[in-house]
Amino acid sequence: MRTSPPALDPLPSPSSHDPPAAARERKQAHKVQLRQSKFESELWQRGEGLAQRQYGTYDEYVNHQAGKLDKITHRLKDTASDTLGAYWTVSE
Repeated sequence: MRTSPPALDPLPSPSSHDPPAAARERKQAHKVQLRQSKFESELWQRGEGLAQRQYGTYDEYVNHQAGKLDKITHRLKDTASDTLGAYWTVSE
């Protein structure tokens, strides 16, 4: 039986007295905690320097990978012109 990662406390609301650097550090620490919690489940097998996620079926794998695209599309759009510009030049 697979178990879900442990539930995490929500990101605390920023205080009006927090300097921006402290707020960024708190947010970054929360992100690290979220990432780590995802790997603390029975879905992952760990070996020497390697971790593999186990899927029940190929369809589960495909759906999980496809679901990631929505989370990174905005980053791809932001960097597409820089990336493509390194390989293609437009002549007039």
